[in-house]
Amino acid sequence: MGAIACNPFEVIKTRMQAATTSASTAVGHQHQYAGLVQAFRHMTKHEGIKSLWKGSDLSAMRSFLGTGANLASYSWLRDTVIEKKYMKGTQSLF
Repeated sequence: MGAIACNPFEVIKTRMQAATTSASTAVGHQHQYAGLVQAFRHMTKHEGIKSLWKGSDLSAMRSFLGTGANLASYSWLRDTVIEKKYMKGTQSLF
């Protein structure tokens, strides 16, 4: 849910970070926004509201896989530490 809810901000942030004023370093289509609000208005007016969620499917998948890997490795490591008694008092920590 976080990846989908925050995707508009990521799209705007990425466009603002990729913007360049030098024609020699410009690659592809450059966006020149004065700020967050101006970028939001420009995108919704000229590209439609759906443009704010470009790439949200990949962002959600990245979050899904990253969180899954994090939870699985944490759970395995926690169980290993408890089982092998690498730390004293680990039962109370977990």
